Parts: sequence; structure tokens; C-alpha cells
Amino acid sequence: MFADGPADPSRAGSASGATSTTQQVGYALGVAVTGVIFFGAADEGIARAFELSLIQLAIAAAGIMVASRLLPGRPARERSGAVRPAAAQA
Repeated sequence: MFADGPADPSRAGSASGATSTTQQVGYALGVAVTGVIFFGAADEGIARAFELSLIQLAIAAAGIMVASRLLPGRPARERSGAVRPAAAQA
């Protein structure tokens, strides 16, 4: 199950759990990759290892920013706040 949008109230707990698990796996992978790069380059000096780790983190951040732009967005009328409650529309 992948929580990628509004969830039915009866499945909100499952959607929340799926989102939380996905985030935690991402954090763990990020720490692991950064650690491998840092400690793999530590024999060249801590400064060089830190530099390579920062470069990797910058590339990851840029990739995340690009990927976030590819996510589906809300319709323009919802973003502008123009959506009226159902009771007000009647």
C-alpha cells in the first residue's frame, strides 16, 4: 500500500503507517549511503570525507527537489482557496 493522496477515513491509520514507514526507510538509506561515502573516504582525511559527503547530500537534495515537482498537485481552485464548503454551495 502506498499513501499518495487523501485516504478514506477507515484507512487513515494504514495510510499514516505506510507514510511513516516509507519516511523511516528513506532516512535509514540516506544515513547508510552518507556513512559509506564518508567512511570510505576517511583515509584521505576527514576534511575530504566531509566534502564528499556534502556533495552527495547536495546531489540528493537537488534530486528530491526535482522529484517533488513531478508530484501531482491539487487543482488550481483548491490552491487559491476558492473552494466553498458543500453546505455553502447549496
